[in-house]
Amino acid sequence: MPSVLIVQRAAHERSFPNEWEIPGGHVDPGESVLEAVSREIYEETALEVTKVLCEFSGFSYWSTEHQESEANNVGNTALPVCTLQLNFCVLVKDTQPVNLNPDEHQQYAWCTRETLETYKMTPEMKQVVSDSLDALAAASLCLQLAES
Repeated sequence: MPSVLIVQRAAHERSFPNEWEIPGGHVDPGESVLEAVSREIYEETALEVTKVLCEFSGFSYWSTEHQESEANNVGNTALPVCTLQLNFCVLVKDTQPVNLNPDEHQQYAWCTRETLETYKMTPEMKQVVSDSLDALAAASLCLQLAES
């Protein structure tokens, strides 16, 4: 049965505290998107990506980012930021334990289709997890057919 690793945001997070999400982050300067996928998963969970299966159900959202403005001594300035979230199904080494970064997350779970509704997530994240379960089921079927 396919399962997706989800992590619960730390209680002290400014946005979406205690909500569940998939591991993720930003692309650093000079790295590819796929390099960022592997790095972020490792940084947040200590799991090593062995294969990227596919990209699925990306979306964008607007938020406000506060930055100190030293040039005009105004203090915090709220800047609108548009984020494009790309999502990938990956395989990880199954012999490694999950080791969370406590600055970012407080719990983890392997979410299945049957347990999805029990986790508090944004509607967008719930759709991402649902889509990832579909993608994993399809990838699993393809791998089985290729091996037979």
